[in-house]
Amino acid sequence: MRNLVANAERGISQSRAALFPQVLRIVQAYVAQKVDIPPGVDARELGLQTYAENIVGILSAAIEPASGPKDPAIIPILNRYKPIGSSAGVHFKTVKPVQATTHSHLNYVACDTSSWEQAAVFQLERLADEGIVTCYVRNDHLEFTIPYELYGFPQVYEPDFIVRLANGLWLVLEVKGMARADIEAKRAAASAGCGR
Repeated sequence: MRNLVANAERGISQSRAALFPQVLRIVQAYVAQKVDIPPGVDARELGLQTYAENIVGILSAAIEPASGPKDPAIIPILNRYKPIGSSAGVHFKTVKPVQATTHSHLNYVACDTSSWEQAAVFQLERLADEGIVTCYVRNDHLEFTIPYELYGFPQVYEPDFIVRLANGLWLVLEVKGMARADIEAKRAAASAGCGR
């Protein structure tokens, strides 16, 4: 590890073939000291893509620069050729289940799920009746996406709803029915970008 750091500090680049033995020793030492492998489980299973991607993601998230300015936050973007979006031009046909609305710019919400998004529409309508929500729209055909990284690979996702609150704030709402590995990465990307 000292050779890797010393060479990096001197600006010396090395090929992957030269670095591999050092990295292999570091990984083997880490696995021996920090990873509990249950009896009867082959240690080579750590090399399976599911575990390897998870480990790379954890390590990548933990790496921070020693000093210097931070990289700018990844921010949500609409269509790069149309940076300001609107629900005014949304008009499409769908075979998805729909739910009628009264407080959305659109007359129906096309739902990707059989119950979760419908429940969200019900709650948004209720909050609008109570004066908490001014209006909302299902993020369908609006091209509003949020970039994020998962296991070191760039991804994008489309949040489910864009909500305008009565206090003037905008809320980006994502509805999830169960915990998945990508939820925290999406939340962090949305928080970093929308907080600007």
